[in-house]
Amino acid sequence: MYQVLLADDETIFLEFMQNIINWAEQDCRICGCAANGRLALDCILSQQPDIAFIDISMPLLNGIEVCQAVREKEIPVKLIIMTGHDEFSFAYQAIKLGIDDYLLKPFSREELLEALEKVTRSSGMRQDEGRERTLEKMEEGSTKYEIMTGAINEYLAGNYDKPSLTLSAIAGDLGFESSYLRRIYKVTTGMTIMQKLEEIRINQAKYLLASGRYQSQEIAGMVGFSDPFYFSRRFKQSCGMSPTEYRNSISGGRKEKFD
Repeated sequence: MYQVLLADDETIFLEFMQNIINWAEQDCRICGCAANGRLALDCILSQQPDIAFIDISMPLLNGIEVCQAVREKEIPVKLIIMTGHDEFSFAYQAIKLGIDDYLLKPFSREELLEALEKVTRSSGMRQDEGRERTLEKMEEGSTKYEIMTGAINEYLAGNYDKPSLTLSAIAGDLGFESSYLRRIYKVTTGMTIMQKLEEIRINQAKYLLASGRYQSQEIAGMVGFSDPFYFSRRFKQSCGMSPTEYRNSISGGRKEKFD
């Protein structure tokens, strides 16, 4: 019989987890419940459960910190992360740690059973295979797609000014294969990651042009273009006018020669 730990700081949700299914029918027994991350980690270390359901947002230690500590100690427990809709920045960190499955709150009885069946069926699964399965699970619903897409957008918004930013670099920083990120993002948004990156750069350039504080050549470097002439060309293709023409249309600023 599989030993199961439940960890969530909401008492009502712990009660929901205990009663939503008949655990014995799934060959499982709840060996403990934890109301914070520190207690969850202590229970995992002392009881060595087979499966742990870990909420991401908990006091003392959050779910990411718990999962990281478990992986660092190489404890052979199957980790299933539970998270809310607005926690994608935490969610993709958890996936990078090689969690075994993922549940988006609020989840149904069927979704819980599916996650449980997957981890009990694949007790010998390697960590990288668990990561791949997590991605496949995310593809089953648009909301779960959006979590990964949101993580990518958040990364792009914080790194758009790096001229060397490539799909491989983005995938490496997020801990995934380029092909996975490319496929997920394309299916969700209808555009590629690099197209989104350019959109962010052009929008930021518009803001800087409208401010009137910088010349176009300066703005090119500020938004991640190493070549100001290439920036001007891409800007015109996107906006139908050069950076200088855009600035003039907004504020009547002076013209610059390198457009």
